[in-house]
Amino acid sequence: MNRPARLTGVARRWCVGVAAWSVVMASVVVGSPAAGEPAATGTASGPRVGADPAPDLPSWAHGPWRTLTDQASRLRERQAAASELVRRGENAVRMAIIELLRTTERPLPGPTIGVLRAVAELATAPLWLEEPLVELQTNAGDEAAPAVLAALCSVRTRRAFEAILNATANGSDQAASPTQVEARERRRAAAFDALERLTGRSEIASTSAAWEEWFGPLRFAPEAAWTAALAEGLAERADAVSATLNSTVTRLVDSLRRGYLDTPEGQRPARLVSLLGDEMTQVRTLGLELVERDLANARPLGDAVVNAVIPLLRDDEPAVRARAAGVLGRVAPMTAARPVAEALSAEQQPGAAAALLAAAVRWPEAAMTPAVVTWLRVPGPTRQAAEKLANRLLALPETSTEQAKQLRAALAATPS
Repeated sequence: MNRPARLTGVARRWCVGVAAWSVVMASVVVGSPAAGEPAATGTASGPRVGADPAPDLPSWAHGPWRTLTDQASRLRERQAAASELVRRGENAVRMAIIELLRTTERPLPGPTIGVLRAVAELATAPLWLEEPLVELQTNAGDEAAPAVLAALCSVRTRRAFEAILNATANGSDQAASPTQVEARERRRAAAFDALERLTGRSEIASTSAAWEEWFGPLRFAPEAAWTAALAEGLAERADAVSATLNSTVTRLVDSLRRGYLDTPEGQRPARLVSLLGDEMTQVRTLGLELVERDLANARPLGDAVVNAVIPLLRDDEPAVRARAAGVLGRVAPMTAARPVAEALSAEQQPGAAAALLAAAVRWPEAAMTPAVVTWLRVPGPTRQAAEKLANRLLALPETSTEQAKQLRAALAATPS
């Protein structure tokens, strides 16, 4: 299959957060591990930063731990290693991570930053991270606070909310230097961003008083009320992000369409190849639309464009696979014969299968018999296309007696 369209980091976290929240919060009690999670008990005594893995770390964690704590590791590598450690989160691993988060070093050391980045990417962080993150935020200082706040808002609890709310305070140090004032403002801005992400509430003003007013009725409310408030806010935010994303994509596609039509004739094939290979489904669909338009206007496609269409037979989107099969069925290049046959044998979606069956009529082969028999049992356009291909297969000299028997039986069982 092909590549999915990418959401922006913020949009993806909002949309994933809504789905994850409904699952995770069904078994949450604030301050307690989620169902199925062993408690991280005892005193944090994980291995020190930069040391070899402690004997109590499981063997699978040795590699990620070395990457996380190695001074030569890049931040992206540390973040990936921390993501694996947090995701699998056995008790000994938890204690080691908690030890990293209890650092008193300023600026924060690389391994701690790696953990914070990994947690910030989670839609909903495990509850065992609440205590060390709140503690770290309390003692972080203005310079380190933004990184901690970005992680803390993944812990969707009231205690995490209050810790973030406290970070919105303006402070009253009249003797603060310009550098300190700037760091304080960065901390406050990061705190307001974190509150918005934690709750999904983008309509609340960026003032401590406004957030305190929203939180007041929920401070001592039952846990179900807090969960409901978060679910509502995250769902509304996800809808808003989705609407904005759809509008943006529509404008992008319109702009690309106009750009293609304004492109000189000789440069159009290269533009089509680029559109057909794009990561976004909507852009690949536009590429196929423009290919179909060129065919309707009797413009030759050229080998490069045809070769760019063939991989779309394995696209993630059934509609894209169907349109690609339609294009190849019209052009009928010999290079598409084997890819169409292979795609037909793997296809499970009726609409895409109908297009593949229609295209396969251009290159019938006896090996298509199992797929044809399968789709003869499905009513609608798919069965009609399968009937045509079945009759072509029956006319092939290489179709075996057994294959012909299967095809005739399936045709006989098909309502006229």
